[in-house]
Amino acid sequence: MNHTNLGIDVEAIIAEPKSPRHECCIYRVLYHIRKLNVEAYIPNVVSVGPLHHYDKRLQNMERCKRNLEMNKEELVKVILVDACFIVELFWKFFYVEWTDYDLDTVLKPWLNTNIRLDLLLLENQVPFFLLEMIYNLASARPQGHIPSFLELSIKYFEYYNTQELEPNFTISHFTDLLRTFNLQPSTTLPGRAEKNISRIQSATELLEAGVTFQVNHRSKRKLDLQFSRGCLRIPEIEIVDTTEILYLNMVALEQCHYPYSST
Repeated sequence: MNHTNLGIDVEAIIAEPKSPRHECCIYRVLYHIRKLNVEAYIPNVVSVGPLHHYDKRLQNMERCKRNLEMNKEELVKVILVDACFIVELFWKFFYVEWTDYDLDTVLKPWLNTNIRLDLLLLENQVPFFLLEMIYNLASARPQGHIPSFLELSIKYFEYYNTQELEPNFTISHFTDLLRTFNLQPSTTLPGRAEKNISRIQSATELLEAGVTFQVNHRSKRKLDLQFSRGCLRIPEIEIVDTTEILYLNMVALEQCHYPYSST
């Protein structure tokens, strides 16, 4: 891969006029959302993109990224190095091609878990199309099937892919991927029907209206709500330490990027 030309390509993409494919999709979380839990939107171990690049707490991971020497403008350096770090990480994870250095760094259990979580935060993203571009330039297996970068991404985040979705959809970045994992299949595919919901009654209001609730232990779809004969059956949701953080980031994404089609 020609690193110099790749740097020029990235710089050109950043400088070019906006288009539907390259529209804004990475946001600073709005204050009225952020104040609910400030720490939910801040990475713990690794920064991706420019928004948290200069956080002193995250500088230890910078040495794990620097597999290229850069002399471009700072923004291009940050995005290119971070993108290469992600591509290399996902490739190694997919093919289980780890080095001794990896065993001492990114594969330490506590660090590995936090890296995966940090890569799902809304303020900690780079555009997915850019990752795909770098991956397509860098992947060079001459024989056999070369998985798409979306396949690598689904594999890396497979814990959250409870519906076992196939790589036949498009995303803007990894927070968008997490949201896609949690949508009904019919709402993740092209040509889906948009339904505007003006207001959703609270559980208390439904209970007061005579609705009863049951847990649906069978469904893996978190939005698979079933209502019959006055009973609302709701899928079981496992609550772990990271649940609040992930849901808050999905909500922030929907508020900023999908304001008229939030689910």
